[in-house]
Amino acid sequence: CLSRGLGDVYKRQALEDALPGFYRQALADSGYRAITDPEITITQGEAEGQIVFEATVDVLPEIELPGYDGLCVEVPDMTVSEKELDFYLNRLRDQVAELVEVDRPVQSGDFVPLDIDTTRDGKRVEELSLTSTVYEVGSGEFLPELDEKLPGTSVGETLQIQAQDPRDDSVGDQTDEPAFLSLTVVVKEVREKALPELNDEWAQEVSEFNTLEELVESTRQRILILKRAQALPMVRDRAVEELAKLVSAELPESLVVNEFNSRLHSLAHDLSSHKRTFEEYLTARGQSADEFLAFIRERSEQAVRATLALNYLVQAEKITATEADLDAELE
Repeated sequence: CLSRGLGDVYKRQALEDALPGFYRQALADSGYRAITDPEITITQGEAEGQIVFEATVDVLPEIELPGYDGLCVEVPDMTVSEKELDFYLNRLRDQVAELVEVDRPVQSGDFVPLDIDTTRDGKRVEELSLTSTVYEVGSGEFLPELDEKLPGTSVGETLQIQAQDPRDDSVGDQTDEPAFLSLTVVVKEVREKALPELNDEWAQEVSEFNTLEELVESTRQRILILKRAQALPMVRDRAVEELAKLVSAELPESLVVNEFNSRLHSLAHDLSSHKRTFEEYLTARGQSADEFLAFIRERSEQAVRATLALNYLVQAEKITATEADLDAELE
């Protein structure tokens, strides 16, 4: 009995070792592509004789994409407008601009030397008190009240400004009154930014080109390259989206569930890293849990359709990746 029992154990072990290989061969012969692990059941020969087994597994569905080779997607405008060109050229001009004193009231965009004396509850606030600091009006780099009051003032004029203290922890707390600062601001001078003229001399100063025409054309080409690089992911996403719409086959539930769980896991990790709860996230989105999960389910189905469509395209067009393609992707 012991010998017979050991024989059964050895036979079962041999079957367990051999069946995965038989399964892989049968799968390869069938031409199907499995997407889940198999459930293998021996239907004949477990005790003696020829072994017969069944393997239950989800496979990629066979799909067709009728008319895929005639799909069209809208490509963003690749022309460079004069407005875009002027923007980049003015950035170059701004780098070598000079500040010139002017005899007029302050305007937004001016650079104004100021003396600022700041107090809170009658005590001087050193960190917000400045002497002869040059401030760009409208930049928002100090206090918003300063940007509001400066335009229209003249050299030598003194402003008295009340401003909410940005350092006050009680700001936004309805139980406490926010603290205010008292600012005495003296306008010492008014300067405006003088941009250089667009000419060959300036082009030589700021670039490797000898003429303004060459610099303008080079700038145009750089903008065009940038626009193409920015448009590429958009065009690619649109193309995949349109391709996925051609998939009419029933989606394997296992693929959808895997994608669904992957997205939820990624979200949970992101929320944890930012110390936010799922409830806070839903509130920010203005959705209930059921609405959000339905949204994730829909996105997961879209992603699976896209994957199936791209797999079909690779097979239909016999697309392969070269070593150079792999190296370029890893760089």
